[in-house]
Amino acid sequence: MEGRAHWSNGARSAKFFFMPAITILFIALIAFFPGWKTLFVGLSGIAMTCYIYLIKKTTFRAFLRSLKVWLSGVSITTGSVLKLFRK
Repeated sequence: MEGRAHWSNGARSAKFFFMPAITILFIALIAFFPGWKTLFVGLSGIAMTCYIYLIKKTTFRAFLRSLKVWLSGVSITTGSVLKLFRK
């Protein structure tokens, strides 16, 4: 666990065998909608989530936040913007 330790983020993540639990969505997609396109979408989704959770060692939300910061840069919060206008 990186960052500041807190009681609410100390739980273990849900797993489906060795894969993260979110991969069940992609497995269900492959099972209920058979076809070549869904097979490729499902397998790429499984590979993406396994990469995020097992190799990057982060959650999906944290990955999306880091992707947003990488694409748009660091945003200034409202509190610091108001401090700029006080001067």
